[in-house]
Amino acid sequence: MADNVNRLLVVDDEPEIVDFIETVARQLDYSVASTAEAAEFVALVDSFRPTVILIDLHLADTDGVELLRTLATRGCKAHMLLISGVDERVLATAYELGANQGLAMAGMLPKPLMLNDLKSKLAAVLNEDRKLSVADLRRAIAADELVPYYQPKATLVESGWAIDGVEALLRWQHPRLGLVMPDEFIPLAERTGLISDLTNSVLASALQQVKAWNDQGLKLSCAVNLPPTLVTDLSFPDRLAALLAEHGLDGSQLVLEITETATMQDPTTTMDI
Repeated sequence: MADNVNRLLVVDDEPEIVDFIETVARQLDYSVASTAEAAEFVALVDSFRPTVILIDLHLADTDGVELLRTLATRGCKAHMLLISGVDERVLATAYELGANQGLAMAGMLPKPLMLNDLKSKLAAVLNEDRKLSVADLRRAIAADELVPYYQPKATLVESGWAIDGVEALLRWQHPRLGLVMPDEFIPLAERTGLISDLTNSVLASALQQVKAWNDQGLKLSCAVNLPPTLVTDLSFPDRLAALLAEHGLDGSQLVLEITETATMQDPTTTMDI
């Protein structure tokens, strides 16, 4: 277990809290060890060699501040996360004490623990190779992990600025790496031929959202970036028409953003499309 590059040591005396933390951490590919006793804690620091230590400030036989002092004297390099149900000012003070002692303080989590907060803090201190594989991307498309974030677009009218559209900005909500930006996965999709499937997925999600906004009385256009390969794909217009029909939309609410370099690759086919 200790051979994993990500090793989390949990120090807490509430079994249900420990179980919750372990479940979340293992989903992020951590190996996990836990204890509620000071003596066992010191032994685990040596044997388990944690890369991240999550400490509750209040324990039965000691307190988190004392454990932080112990770690500082041992020159521990692990990232430190503090959790507690105490007043947030006490939590912040303990955090500052750890930082002043030279420890790598990585965050605070008040109890009760929130799933997204815990996952975010643990993901932020993962030691990992961020290299993405084609299999990973193919799985992500099938699992709907690639989601559009909508950036508002405003038009200046007589009465002021009016929000009349959005641009769909793609993000990958990766189960291990957290939020992955397009510059990390779009080149992979283009190199491996997955860009068409990826774009179809984004278009489907965007049109579904536009339809939902329409149903709420909110009339907005949505812009989607079109990759160069689809600009010369003669089957693309029919696929797009089918998507529009499926969601009960006409083309007036969809904007396809195309780079000039993409249109110059095959001007004849581009004009045909």
